[in-house]
Amino acid sequence: MEPYYQTKNCTIFNGDCRTILAELEANSVDSIVTDPPYELGFMGKAWDRSGIANDVAMWAECLRVTQSVFDFTATPTAEDAQ
Repeated sequence: MEPYYQTKNCTIFNGDCRTILAELEANSVDSIVTDPPYELGFMGKAWDRSGIANDVAMWAECLRVTQSVFDFTATPTAEDAQ
């Protein structure tokens, strides 16, 4: 697996996190910063209905490789509450 970007203190991988996480060793990552789709069906786009934000196995993999996950999330919109 080739890094997308790498320096002495930082390595960035670009790809499907489910594939990349599986290749990383346990406790080998300092932190994960992620902004997954909010699963709100934004403008009917397929990328916002992927299910990744609610994928329990994916989040378990995040916790396997690190204990520090920074996740940007959204609260349900008024449209979702109806």
